[in-house]
Amino acid sequence: MNPKSIFLGGAFRDHQILFMLPILDGICKKKKIKKIIFEKRLNKKIKKERIFKKFLNNYNLESLEDTQNKENYLIRNIKSFFWIIFFFFKSFFVSRVKLLSKKNTWFDCQVVHSIWDTCIINNKKELNKFEFLSRIISSIFLSRQINKFKILKKENVKYAVIQHTVYEERFLLALMRKQKINIFVQTKHVLIKQKLNEDYGFKHLDKNIFLDSYKIISHNKIEKYWKKRFLLGNSKYREAKIASNIKNKKKINLKEKENVIMLHIFKDSPFTNIDRSRIFADYYSWVYATLKIVSKSDEKWIIRKHPSADKWGENQSEIIKDLLIDMFKNQIPKNITFEDNMKSNITQFRLTNKLVTFSGNSHLEASCFGIKPIIISKTTLCNFDKKMFYKPKSIKEYRNLLLEKDNKKFKATHSQIKKSKRILYCIHNIINYAEDIDSFHVFRKENKKVFKILFKNILKKLNDNYEDLKKIGFYVGQKYQQSLNINHLNKFIK
Repeated sequence: MNPKSIFLGGAFRDHQILFMLPILDGICKKKKIKKIIFEKRLNKKIKKERIFKKFLNNYNLESLEDTQNKENYLIRNIKSFFWIIFFFFKSFFVSRVKLLSKKNTWFDCQVVHSIWDTCIINNKKELNKFEFLSRIISSIFLSRQINKFKILKKENVKYAVIQHTVYEERFLLALMRKQKINIFVQTKHVLIKQKLNEDYGFKHLDKNIFLDSYKIISHNKIEKYWKKRFLLGNSKYREAKIASNIKNKKKINLKEKENVIMLHIFKDSPFTNIDRSRIFADYYSWVYATLKIVSKSDEKWIIRKHPSADKWGENQSEIIKDLLIDMFKNQIPKNITFEDNMKSNITQFRLTNKLVTFSGNSHLEASCFGIKPIIISKTTLCNFDKKMFYKPKSIKEYRNLLLEKDNKKFKATHSQIKKSKRILYCIHNIINYAEDIDSFHVFRKENKKVFKILFKNILKKLNDNYEDLKKIGFYVGQKYQQSLNINHLNKFIK
């Protein structure tokens, strides 16, 4: 039997591997692990750095690339071909009905969701069904996860750190869970210990961190942060900063209230947290049904473009236009308007009676502004007070909420607003270690120069913070499900 090992895999870029190494060092120290398996070989520019020479000498390092090469090439490809065929045919039996089925086991549920969003993101045009080429590409991607898992099992991997819980990596996650491998997910500069039987993603906040924050963080400090983040538009979170700093393109009358549908990126996965109780399978089916319902409303409804849609190369104006034409032909309801970010988030929240989102961060921001949001899938507020939001259990209940004329029902109380602001503060200032490594969230199609800058900035920061970052890895998953940044680690864990 091989000694127990840890796996670092997923779509980690070089700058992310850079800051993950000291965190990984901390996990290995705590779990007494001496062998690390990387998905791909470490870049030479990382290995040559003096700060990592000690790290590299402390562990037995391997890569999946090297391990795969040990297997007979012909046998490996025959096996892969079999799995490609399997997933290709299985994709024809995946549907929105299957996504919402309560009959599937937790493992099967994860597999179905993995196939769905891997196919959708590999589509060239379609958002509502799988394209033929997408089925093939996705089947190849999914088959690779089988090969990965077999190697990880053989190498006695007991712990894994991955970056995504969606697309084809969702399938690998499901396989590792079935094998009872301990899994940590690194996303948006937060490290999260996963549960075996449910998702625990970046849209969650450990309730114990929230409760303990009352002992350490004053309400005045939170209010100062709130003013800086929203009222001054100085957020660390790039999407929030983009949305808050939009210049109003027309004169706004704050007395003319409206309702808003906050769009997601249609091709992005809705399944960072699989909510088996949700009433819509994905973003497309949700938007379609929502527009059908609000077309019967006598109130004004705004469809708000996602702030990073352009970064994804997604023309949401065209998508919505085509959707409305398909639904209503040439009789598009006058009460529905698509807005290409004509106003800032702050202005939008001040104008809004009802806010609807599938599971977006906007639901928490809306709550901070005194709006009880309508959500479809489990997200941040669901861990706290059920009276702070509306999550319909049926289409009928959803319809009634959207057409409700008493908008006072969507007003949050003063205490609920205070709680929401504290939750938001915890997410962006306590569990997030972006500042510790001088990093920030990047988009898929980011300029290559951005990644070079990040690598340089992070490397510089690691020289001062290496030992502290080790502590993040050492303590994650002990008292709390999530990481704590350097500034708060010693305050929360004593």
